Amino acid sequence: MDALPIPPLLINILAGVGVAILFSLAVFVHELGHFLMARWLGLTIDAFSIGFGPAIWKRRIGGVEYRISSIPLGGYVALPQMDPAGMESIQGEHAHPEAGKADEPAPPVRVLPDVAPWKRMVVALAGPLGNLIFAVALAWVIYLTPDNGAGGADTTVGMVATNSPAYAAGLRRGDRIESVNRNRVANWNEFVIECHLGGDLSNGLSVVVARQGQPLNLTLPVERDPDGGFMTVSGVSPRLPAVVGAVMTNSPAERAGLLPRDIVESIEGVPVADPMDMTARVAAHGAHPMRLALRRGGRPLEVELTPEFNAAAGRHLVGVVFNGMGPAPQWMQYRQPLRQLTNDAKSVVRILRALVAPRTRGEVKRAAGSLSGPLVIVVLLWYQVRSGFIIALAFLRFLCVNLALLNLLPLPVLDGGHIVFAVWEIVTGRKPPPKLVNWLANIFAVLLIGLMTLLIFRDALSLHRIFKRHEPLAVETVSTNTPAVSPDGGGTSAADGPLADAAAAPAP
Repeated sequence: MDALPIPPLLINILAGVGVAILFSLAVFVHELGHFLMARWLGLTIDAFSIGFGPAIWKRRIGGVEYRISSIPLGGYVALPQMDPAGMESIQGEHAHPEAGKADEPAPPVRVLPDVAPWKRMVVALAGPLGNLIFAVALAWVIYLTPDNGAGGADTTVGMVATNSPAYAAGLRRGDRIESVNRNRVANWNEFVIECHLGGDLSNGLSVVVARQGQPLNLTLPVERDPDGGFMTVSGVSPRLPAVVGAVMTNSPAERAGLLPRDIVESIEGVPVADPMDMTARVAAHGAHPMRLALRRGGRPLEVELTPEFNAAAGRHLVGVVFNGMGPAPQWMQYRQPLRQLTNDAKSVVRILRALVAPRTRGEVKRAAGSLSGPLVIVVLLWYQVRSGFIIALAFLRFLCVNLALLNLLPLPVLDGGHIVFAVWEIVTGRKPPPKLVNWLANIFAVLLIGLMTLLIFRDALSLHRIFKRHEPLAVETVSTNTPAVSPDGGGTSAADGPLADAAAAPAP
């Protein structure tokens, strides 16, 4: 008996719940780090809140008021010995445990013992450490999950359009891109990032490629992508393995013995660049026998089959569905835990380096233009949740590493600011002037709130432009047959929007 389809509304509701849980989890582990370290070191804790603004739920336990607040875009631990102002401007309610209603007299000012600077430093570090510990745990979960779709495209060029500027500049299929503007690239996503950050409209990209083992210097023209305003090299795509995800019943592929996880390496002796390449070549080949070179479990294998015309699809097919259509997203590039975390950190450091120490003209402007606010983060998380549980966990790991590193920036409103003030006190033997600390904190709080408002506004415009240009992606139905063998794991995704990083491949 076939399972009943899940209504789209219910899918959207479940995805929304998943987004709220995962986003709150990233904040929770950060604040939990602060909370546990502060409690261990004996600091006074007024409140522990998930979210900002007025509390929709609160309970006082052991002198600490635990809250779930109305604005689920962050959280805080109220530590009056580290922040005497108490963040009252964004908490929405006074964190003082004895605070009453607005018409009641103010409670007496508390006199709390001073905290050693090393304790303040350790408590400040504990938040980012909480994110990193959680990211390590997620990296191991992803590593231990078989067939989870992790593993991005390397920098080998799969296709170059013959009418593209890149082809005219000398780039060819099979070239392996080694560096862009003297910045080494290890995967295709890094190449895409360097195209945006390192490119120059007037001079193009200085690219070093390896061709048959020999280095070759090329200058590739770049242009602006109309979707997101990113600089890109048009007409170029990476080499992607054509991994079989499912085999259709009573299809040429089934009769030839193809199985899920087989990798199609060539057709009639010509290498397959990616699933789209194979789809097009099968359709063009027609109803004639064709030889496929496969790799199954590391062993080479050759089969022969004849494509059949499918009226629903309007072209010739062999009856397979591939695992994915494009390069894996940035957060699904690697399986090894250390490489996952290193790749996450490199992406953050690359943007920060472009902002602080640019190497090429216009790099700061393009880096600033690529920054995203909470709205895009939530939308991206939405698509990752819909794409699969492991992909969503990978994005959560990526987000946690981002939160950890960005919170260590030496700005007064971030954990890095507390660390800077603590180091100042350790080195000089005296506290920084309280008025200066408050002045800096207020200025940077206003700047941070202004930046978030600007990013949300820009995110809304970008998302409107993207969704207006694209119809939602969907799994292409090409056969009324049912799969003989379903794909194992979460490799075949069914994301359904223009921001999705992976979508199910059409079946050739």
